Amino acid sequence: MLIGTDSPIVHIPLEVKFGNSDEPYAIRTRAIRGPVPTTQVSNDININFFESRDMLLQQQIKRLWTTDINDKSQQVKSCMSVEDKNAMKSMESTLTREDGNYKLGLPWRDRNSSFVNNIPLVQARLQQLKRKLSSDNNLHDMYRTTVNDYIANGYASEVDHRVPETKRVWYLPHHPVRNVNKPGKVRVVFDCAAKYKGMSLNSQLLKGPDLMNSLVGVLIKFRQERIAFIADIEATFHQVCVIDEDRDALRFHWWPNGELDKIPKQYRMNVHLFGATSSPSCAAYALKRTAKDFSHLFKPEVALTVEKNFYVDDCLKSVPSEQEAIDLAMNLKKMLSLGGFRLTKWLSNSRNVLKTIPESDLAKSVISLTPGEKCNDKALGIIWDVNNDTIKYKVDLKVTLQRGVGYYQH
Repeated sequence: MLIGTDSPIVHIPLEVKFGNSDEPYAIRTRAIRGPVPTTQVSNDININFFESRDMLLQQQIKRLWTTDINDKSQQVKSCMSVEDKNAMKSMESTLTREDGNYKLGLPWRDRNSSFVNNIPLVQARLQQLKRKLSSDNNLHDMYRTTVNDYIANGYASEVDHRVPETKRVWYLPHHPVRNVNKPGKVRVVFDCAAKYKGMSLNSQLLKGPDLMNSLVGVLIKFRQERIAFIADIEATFHQVCVIDEDRDALRFHWWPNGELDKIPKQYRMNVHLFGATSSPSCAAYALKRTAKDFSHLFKPEVALTVEKNFYVDDCLKSVPSEQEAIDLAMNLKKMLSLGGFRLTKWLSNSRNVLKTIPESDLAKSVISLTPGEKCNDKALGIIWDVNNDTIKYKVDLKVTLQRGVGYYQH
């Protein structure tokens, strides 16, 4: 609950506790207050804590700081589980950089485990996919284009049967997933959770530590300064390659050129993919390694932005001036390109900033924007009114309350 100054009675001090001159102070009132930092956040964190005898109040304050406004520090390793530590060791020990992209091994639970032959499952699922694509020409065209692009871009390649198989061979069913907000596209999702004789690919993989920043923290920092911009990493998972010896676990069947009347061939993914439980952690690790490995080439703010202002593949950043935004955007693109990542779909509340971005990298909503024309776009699922620099929410006023409590319409 936010209590404004129009309710002065709740701000009357009942008791005051002081820390040092550079630390917070506590006022016991019916409200909670604290300082807002006006300078760049340093790595030092000061906490002045006095325990309340009210256990309920303690729990509420703890939930406030750990959930609502948590801006995770990067000291993740200290609170990792044993499995997360093992996954991190796997990523660190297998990390290489080749042709401008990072390569990471799959974080196996047991690198010596043997895999069953699950081809019967995959062939049955392939026939289901064939019937689905045969009945929908538009879906077939989009799906074929997507898979063919994977092969053309090197994300996938045909299995070379002249090369000896590794001890971990697994075949992945795949299926289309559509997004109502992107009617002209379809995502190919590999079913890594599909089980055969009690085994799935995901059951053999460690999920890895949660290396993502706090969603609320990213949004709050996005609203701090006057000039803001957002950008998106293109096909994030697919920019992080899988080491050669693990790629046989990512095999799949596909018809040559997507022609359904041909005999399917065996392919394998060369990159981390949608559907694998370990992909988010591996991609986040590669992104943060990019900031770490190339921080010496740029000003500290560039690496700090990669560390603190990304949520999965979305960058949301605000700075005090247009020139700072222009310089930061340029250097962010340069730094991330060194890790194999490409920033696209740029959007800003400053037209001068947008003028410095190539048109091919701009968000579609601003490419043909005329002066004075309204522009709304999404930032982490919420609507950003770029012209007025305000955050909006699309609310369905027709709400059905759960558990039979009732129904209202406004």
